[in-house]
Amino acid sequence: TTKKLLEMGADPFAADQMNLLPINRALTRNHMRVVQRLIEAMSEKQEKLSVLPDSSKQAILIAWDTAVKRKSEQEIGLYRLVCFAVPDRNDQMHYAARSGLPDAVEKIKEKGANMNWWMFRTDTCKEAWSLDEAILSGSAETASMCVRLGGNLNDKGPHDSPIAQAIEYVK
Repeated sequence: TTKKLLEMGADPFAADQMNLLPINRALTRNHMRVVQRLIEAMSEKQEKLSVLPDSSKQAILIAWDTAVKRKSEQEIGLYRLVCFAVPDRNDQMHYAARSGLPDAVEKIKEKGANMNWWMFRTDTCKEAWSLDEAILSGSAETASMCVRLGGNLNDKGPHDSPIAQAIEYVK
């Protein structure tokens, strides 16, 4: 059982080849008791959440987004994990946009996040706002949600020259 595996030292933060966590797999398979056990195990080690790699933080946001869409009772516990992993709501917005999660973007905006708060991206060496993140993720639906919620392109960001970027995307 999951409880036994966790007692024997199984790591609830171990990502697979697709950078998904056990909690993502349990949610996908609708194993809600397993999801609840994993939420409990991860919450007990909450100090580990803030130092997870970005891909694992995104996986936690994906799990929360899945629970929101399913109206699962685990939604609250999963959002607590999101808050431990990414305490700042503006940063949560960036992770949601970067992950291509329009529903999560909307929920985080409702919680008070700023659509036009910057985060430095090491891959572009530029500041990015949520709309920049959504475009870079390739999610038109998330980009549309960002625009609908008041998101703009950062004029110092990766889309500082829209024509040059359009040519780059066409390639």
